[in-house]
Amino acid sequence: IGGHGEAVHHHETVRVGKNGNQVQVSLTVSPIRDRDGELTGASTIAHDITGRKLA
Repeated sequence: IGGHGEAVHHHETVRVGKNGNQVQVSLTVSPIRDRDGELTGASTIAHDITGRKLA
């Protein structure tokens, strides 16, 4: 989530997998809000883009 509670789309970063290997990912993070518009959580989708980055 951005600094003002907005969604973040296609943020590329590196994560470490369970096996210890680095994984290139593209993240999309969307805010989850209650009826009053208060931020209560976030939904995150991570796509492994390692193959694309290595090509």
